[in-house]
Parts: sequence; C-alpha cells; structure tokens
Amino acid sequence: MNTAERPVTGKIAVVMAPDDAYTVHAGVAILSILRASGQPQNFHFYLLRDRQSLSTENIRQLRDIAASYNAGLDDVLVERPILEGKTTGHYLPANAFYRILIPDLLPELDRCIYLDCDLVALDDLALLWQEDISQVAVGVVRDWHVEGRGLGKYEQIRYYFNSGVLYMNLRKCRERHYVEECLKLMEVPKFTERYSDQDVLNLVFSNDLLLLHPRWNIQTGQELLCKLCSIKSGNAQWREVEERPGIAHYSGRKRKPWLFDMKHRLAMAYWDSFRHSPWRGSDENITAALAKAVAKNRIARWHDVIRHLLLIKITPKRGIYRLVFLGITCINIMPSGKKKR
Repeated sequence: MNTAERPVTGKIAVVMAPDDAYTVHAGVAILSILRASGQPQNFHFYLLRDRQSLSTENIRQLRDIAASYNAGLDDVLVERPILEGKTTGHYLPANAFYRILIPDLLPELDRCIYLDCDLVALDDLALLWQEDISQVAVGVVRDWHVEGRGLGKYEQIRYYFNSGVLYMNLRKCRERHYVEECLKLMEVPKFTERYSDQDVLNLVFSNDLLLLHPRWNIQTGQELLCKLCSIKSGNAQWREVEERPGIAHYSGRKRKPWLFDMKHRLAMAYWDSFRHSPWRGSDENITAALAKAVAKNRIARWHDVIRHLLLIKITPKRGIYRLVFLGITCINIMPSGKKKR
C-alpha cells in the first residue's frame, strides 16, 4: 500500500497563528488545504491568538470556512507575558513566535503540522501527516536560500530549515523540554538578531529532526537553488518539486501575491483559492491587476535567476566576501575570518 492509499486515523491537526491583518490570507490557506484533500473532514485547525490579535468576527469567518468542508476549528488563547522582552526590536509580530509554545498550548495533541499564513497547499496534507517522525522532534524542509548565503554562524547547525512549515512531534518536544530551551535562548540577543525565533528553533532541533521532501515548503525563489543543489548531490528531487508541488510558501517580507508580487512560480495558486473565499471581489479587476503584475515581474524574475547563477557580494562593513557561480558558493569569508570553499 503506497502513502496515497493509507487511511488516515484520527484528526489531522493543523496549527496557525493569524492576526486580524492576516485573516484573509489564513482563510485562503485553510481553503487551499481543504480543497486539496480527498477527505477534508479529517482536518482540525487550531488558531493561536492573544486577546487583541484576532477578533471574534474573524474567528467566526475562519470557522465557517472550515465548517463548509465539515472540518473543525478551535481558537487557542495565548497569554503574552511569557514572551514579553523576547521579541523586541524585530519586525515580526508577537504571534509569529507562538509556534515555540505549541507543545504546551496543545497538551492534548501528540503531533501537529504548524503552518505560516502566507502559503497555500497544492497536495493533500494527509500525505505529509503520514511521514514517520516518531523518532524525532520535528520534520522540516531545508532553507536553501539561507544555506546558500553561507550562514554557518552556528557550527552545531548542519542543515538550516525554514520554520514556516513544521511537522511537530509534540510528545517528544515535551519529553525533551524544548519549549523551555527555546525560551532561554530567546533571552540571548545574538540568537534572535538575524532570523529571530527561526534561528532559535534551528539551534534547539539541530540534532533531532527529519528532513522532509522540499516540495512541502517551496519558498519564493527556492526552485532554482533546490534544482542546483539536487543536481550537485545526484538526486532528482527538483523534478518532483516542479511536477508535484505540495506547499507554495510566499516567503519574504514583501514578496506576496496579494501585493501583486508574482515572483513565486506558484503565485497564481493563491488567487485560485482566493476566488473561492468569502472575500472574493470582482474577477475582472483581479485579472487585470494580475496581468500587469505578471508582465512587471517577468523581468524581475530573470534578474533573480542571473543573480543566483552568478553573484559576487562584498560587504566590508560586515566582513562578508562571497562568490557564487552557477548557484554554488565557491568562496565564502564570514565575519569570523574563516574562509570556506
């Protein structure tokens, strides 16, 4: 029996942390998950919120979307004082850090799939749920972009992962006291100054993770890097990323389809689910705006391709000297002065 034929036992727990500003995008993400599933009634969503971040009306709208597919949805209150002083100075809102607290916030669950709100599902997440993470704390997808930039700042990190998609073994996290460990690291400024809680999660889970197929977290601008790195390592994963995408993640602070930035190869998938949402407007207006955005971004996309293929970066102030050729870092001198080839 292949993975597609295995029956799902119990509910598939999906955890998100939207705020009022991201309600529409969370709704589109939920819709995409349910539309991509052959058994949407098997999903149960958990929304992490504090007393101010998500209004009762927006919770109701998201619950109605889930209910329309016979799926469940609960909101989970997060008391913010536990994170006070740990997120100051970073552009991320406080709810972005709630993923760290999931093992304690949902003690009734043994595992869950945590998802950022700026993504859509293109394949059934039941297939991701069937991955075996019984022996590790988390299943993750490598962040090719961060690795490609030579960010070997922490020697204990072998593979750097993106925290927008996490398949979490909550029981293991509790047994190994990872929430406490994360919170302690977040008190140390040097561990949060770059990618905030993502760096902390990488440090804590560095030796307790399973690398998932990259199709489960296809980030903006990642396809080319994934393809090049896969060719270098002698496997064909990049073909599956292109032919059978699982999750399109619109990563990047401003690279979002709703901002009409269409650099992600799968940006149109967002609008496909949006048109089935309660917030859909005039299809004619959306189509016209998208046509202009696609034309504008086609040039920008080629610029990105060239930049990834051949890139020389010299930043004397930060002590970074880097040469990338055909997507592979040839020379990388980091602030420590250590030269990598």
